[in-house]
Amino acid sequence: MSDRRRRIIAGAMILLCLVLTGIPAMRALLTVYPAARYTAGGQETALRAADQPEGTVAVNLAEKEELMALPGVGETLADMILAEREENGPFRYPEDLLTVPGIGEAKLAEMRPMLDLRTEEE
Repeated sequence: MSDRRRRIIAGAMILLCLVLTGIPAMRALLTVYPAARYTAGGQETALRAADQPEGTVAVNLAEKEELMALPGVGETLADMILAEREENGPFRYPEDLLTVPGIGEAKLAEMRPMLDLRTEEE
C-alpha cells in the first residue's frame, strides 16, 4: 500500500472518530429542551413556578413519591436521585441527571418534558 493511500485512510479514520465522538455533543446542542431557565439582566435564574408547565416534577425539591411520577422512575431510581442530589447538590441542567446510575440518554429523553429544575419553593 502506498504512503499516500495510508495517509488518506488514516485521515478518514480520524475524521470518522471525530464525527462519532461529536454526535452526543451535537445532539445536545440541537435538542430543544423545555424551558428550565431564563436570563434576566444577564444573570441566569431559575424559572418561577408559575412559568412551569403543568405536570412537571420539581426534581430538586421533590420527595420520593413525587419523583416516582417521572417516566421510568420507581422506588430504587427515586432513592438514587435523592442520594445524588444530597451528595452533589441540586441538578442545574437536565443532563446532570445522567450522573444518576440507571438514567441514560433514553430515559432522560422520556423525563425531559416533565423536569422542573427550580431550587426553591416560590
